[in-house]
Amino acid sequence: MTYSMFDKNNRNLVHNYVLGTQDSITSNDQLIPTISYWSLQKSISNLQALTLLYFPLHGLFEADFIKFMPLFIFIEATIYQIDEEYENNIDNPQFRSPHTSVLQNVLTQLNLFDQEIEDELNQGLTYYSLEQKFCSGSIPTEETIYNASLYKCFDFGILQRILLKLIGEPYDEEFLSICQTSAQISKICTDIEDYRRDINRNVINTYRMFVRLYGTEAPQQLLRFINELNTNLQQKIGAFQKKNSELAQHFVELRKKILEDLRPISSNTDPIDGLILPEIPEPILES
Repeated sequence: MTYSMFDKNNRNLVHNYVLGTQDSITSNDQLIPTISYWSLQKSISNLQALTLLYFPLHGLFEADFIKFMPLFIFIEATIYQIDEEYENNIDNPQFRSPHTSVLQNVLTQLNLFDQEIEDELNQGLTYYSLEQKFCSGSIPTEETIYNASLYKCFDFGILQRILLKLIGEPYDEEFLSICQTSAQISKICTDIEDYRRDINRNVINTYRMFVRLYGTEAPQQLLRFINELNTNLQQKIGAFQKKNSELAQHFVELRKKILEDLRPISSNTDPIDGLILPEIPEPILES
């Protein structure tokens, strides 16, 4: 049985929304190509996370994804296209991707854009600015590292808010904050795995930022940082349990299963409240 945090049949709401968008007038913005094969391929893992974690929390099934597949693929693949364009123009601080305004305009025309989603999008633009500064040689602070690792998750924030709009429910900022911190920790784990590759590509990476700041002490400092984030996450979940214990417990169970599937317990790093970290490689001291 699929858990739903809402009383109404969210699958019918999604169905009705899709029927409405099929009759919407096609605008010039909706005809502008914004994605490539590369961005489509890169979007798959995040869209899988959307269906495995967020769908069950909102009373939806993986099979429901097909009903609004064009919308979610358009959003996530366009964001990855924007991401790649900024990385390809890392030495040009004046660069602005034209696809950002297209994304905003299409969501506006579909009555899905609001101030909160604009704030999420602006976090993404701040992330690209931080990436440009870091890759140009600046020394980060822990505040910079925190913001970069948090804002890197802006696409999940947009996707989850869009999902809530589709089922006609208000944002629960307390629960959205839990999801954001969880995504932040997951992104850092991915950065650990991609560390050497990201150095070769000269793109921002949380562990790479720690190495630039702390040198050979970076592994220990990164572990401390992740522990602090995870402690903060557990505190947020504990506080939310008083408000909605069923949803909090369901989130914990789904997250645990996804993390175990990604990184089996055989990892040589001790679990942190169910979080299995990838092995942290030796720091590379870049000149």
